[in-house]
Amino acid sequence: MLLTTLKYRFWEHTSYEPTAVLDVILRQCQDKAWKEFIVIGFLELLPSFLRSLRPEYDGDIMAYVDDDKTLTYFSTRKSIYTFLLASQRVYASHAVLHPTAVKVLYTIVREAYGVPQASTTTAKDGDLPGDHTVEIIASKHTYWWPYPTPEKLDDDARNSSCFASEWMEHLFNTLKTSPLLQLVDAASATITLVLQKHLYLIRDALIGGFDVPGLLRSTWLLDNLCSWKDVEKIPLTVHAALFECIGVTAHLCHVVPDSAHLRAFQDRLVPYLTVMTHEIADKGLFNVLKTPVVAQHMTMCLISTHPIIRANIKTYDLCGLPS
Repeated sequence: MLLTTLKYRFWEHTSYEPTAVLDVILRQCQDKAWKEFIVIGFLELLPSFLRSLRPEYDGDIMAYVDDDKTLTYFSTRKSIYTFLLASQRVYASHAVLHPTAVKVLYTIVREAYGVPQASTTTAKDGDLPGDHTVEIIASKHTYWWPYPTPEKLDDDARNSSCFASEWMEHLFNTLKTSPLLQLVDAASATITLVLQKHLYLIRDALIGGFDVPGLLRSTWLLDNLCSWKDVEKIPLTVHAALFECIGVTAHLCHVVPDSAHLRAFQDRLVPYLTVMTHEIADKGLFNVLKTPVVAQHMTMCLISTHPIIRANIKTYDLCGLPS
């Protein structure tokens, strides 16, 4: 409660060092003598603990790259990701602790993208969320994202704490293989958020005329989702995020028609849309496009200038689906 409430101010009122506290937490998380509910408590402490170490900076955040607080945050994040990504091995025989560790991992990823731990959606599956707002992404917002910027070789502390390919692969594998609905739901919410954040960054960077090295391109996660053939297994919220990508990039093509980033991003969406067209036209997978959370993006998709995307979207229109 103190960590959640005080956040970074917590460390102004204690003599303990974060590294020492983290060492204690991680040791307790692996202590087999504890009952499960105690270990769960330690695991669920990790998101608030890490969030409390994130500094609150004003102005140009790059001026604080070598600040001790910044380095402590990234060092701690690296240790926590290393531990949680190995949770399947650590909790190999625990049916409760392993799912808990996975959900904690996904919570930390979402929080790094700027979503508070307590935020939830009350919308039913397929319905429009009741609290959706238009979000503007500025360059400084991306600094805490767990996604590396290889061009910035002088910021190794940040980049080495990202583990982007590892947690993205973890999310994708959970979506594909997990039999636990709670984990699929957590993975779906996290994937949707990541897709949207990167999409909004591309949108606002292109419109605003600024560049964020290494971030204005497709991600491993998007590429693998779009090449996945079993589209009927993709949750509705992820379908909605993918169609939002199609719709927003279609609009952007009319604003910045010569953008290489934009054209490359659209090309990566083509395999997903091609498979979806086959499922809809030949197998009758209509329900996905009829849900409000997906249907809201169809009109925007229709204005695409990409020849393959435009042809596929028109096929949906001919099938009498919402547009």
